[in-house]
Amino acid sequence: MAKPRDGFIFAATGEKYTGLARRAAQNLRQVMPQAQIDLFTDQPVEDPTFNRIHPVTPVFFRPKMEAILNSRFERTVYLDSDCIVLSDLSELFAVLDRFDIAAAQMQYPNTTLALDPTLPDSFPQLNAGVIAIRRNSATQALVETWGRTVRETGASYDQPSFRRLLWDSDLRLAVLPMEYNFKCMTFLEVLDSRHRAPRIMHFSELNATDKWREAGPLLLDELIGVRRADQVRRLQNAARLAEEEPVQVPPLYRLAYAMTNPQHYLRRYGQGMLRRLARRLTGGPPKHAARDPEAK
Repeated sequence: MAKPRDGFIFAATGEKYTGLARRAAQNLRQVMPQAQIDLFTDQPVEDPTFNRIHPVTPVFFRPKMEAILNSRFERTVYLDSDCIVLSDLSELFAVLDRFDIAAAQMQYPNTTLALDPTLPDSFPQLNAGVIAIRRNSATQALVETWGRTVRETGASYDQPSFRRLLWDSDLRLAVLPMEYNFKCMTFLEVLDSRHRAPRIMHFSELNATDKWREAGPLLLDELIGVRRADQVRRLQNAARLAEEEPVQVPPLYRLAYAMTNPQHYLRRYGQGMLRRLARRLTGGPPKHAARDPEAK
């Protein structure tokens, strides 16, 4: 049997994080029923949600690096155990046809976790809860160094060292928009149909709950409340409608806009109209008139 090229992995140690990973994987399975989904854990687990379950060393609290290094996929999407997938993520693998690694910009300042004055603030810190990565010698070396750095420094967070290593590397990096790692739930209050719906919602607060003890996929209504969950569903419906029926601006709307915003059309079209009028009045050649190759 051919080795699958694309797949998702979760990595968790301990009963709590492994329990969350199982529930999060069920959310992923709901929207991508044919996906290859693996779990790396130090717990005894039998769960048909996963295609394969791999052992992971229990001595380090960040098993993601070991899991990424040992992924059986050529193109891997790593997901934290508190990430809830809401829609198909196949396009993340397509990004890896051009880039080595992809992750979403952290939605808080770079200095939230650690200050590194040697890096420009314009180079964003990436949230390491969702990482799309293509297997090659350069990405393997980066992940290996990343894991070793976090272990040896005893860092509480892995994003600052991830940022530094990416800055120092020659890897082709794609920065994903926030809908692929949506963490700040208050943003939902201001999003409307012009914005894209969240595709992955990242709930760090889950780690302080007993949700890992329960069974079945995680429910948005329980995590963010019915009102905000309905807002997510409205955004998803708007996105589906936009794909099925691309927006067409009615002619009457264009006319009304031109009447109420004449300065826009004067700036855009006025100069060209004046030039054409001047050419006609002076008898000059049309703008696109054929040039006589014999003319001097």
